[in-house]
Amino acid sequence: MNLFHGLQTRGHGDQEVAVPAAHFALLPPIFPELDFWVPAGEGVLAPLTAPAPFSTRRT
Repeated sequence: MNLFHGLQTRGHGDQEVAVPAAHFALLPPIFPELDFWVPAGEGVLAPLTAPAPFSTRRT
C-alpha cells in the first residue's frame, strides 16, 4: 500500500509478496538471505522446505 500512498504508513519487519504458486519455488535461490514461509492452514505459517501445493488462497 505504501507504493500507492507515496509514504511509509507503518514500520516493516516483514514484507508480503504475491507470487503465482507455479513460480514460488524460484524465489529462494534468488534470495538466499531471506526466510520463506507458506500457509499451513488455520492461520498458521510454515517454513518453505520444498515446493508444495497451497491449501489456502488470498484474494
